[in-house]
Amino acid sequence: MRVLTVCAGAVCRSVAMALVLKSKSHDAIALSSDWNSTDTFDMLTDWADRVVLMEPKFQGKIHFKDCKKIRICNVGPDIWKNPLNEDLLDMCWKWVNEGGLE
Repeated sequence: MRVLTVCAGAVCRSVAMALVLKSKSHDAIALSSDWNSTDTFDMLTDWADRVVLMEPKFQGKIHFKDCKKIRICNVGPDIWKNPLNEDLLDMCWKWVNEGGLE
């Protein structure tokens, strides 16, 4: 499955989720809601089978052509500052293993 993961800067939360998804053989790309153009979002959301938002607030910041693709893994604000933070990765793993992409 092709998955776009979205957080504010694409430095921590979306990167952690992309790492988890890649380890489960998904094709995943982390994307910033703050730094990417509308054209980039349109292109990548067309490419993706699923779009995982790492906080619900990102749904209002971005225009999505196909809202059926959106899933939310609400890990909250970036308090980890590191995509390899064990607690953050655990939250991502739990969400994926509980069927979050379905």
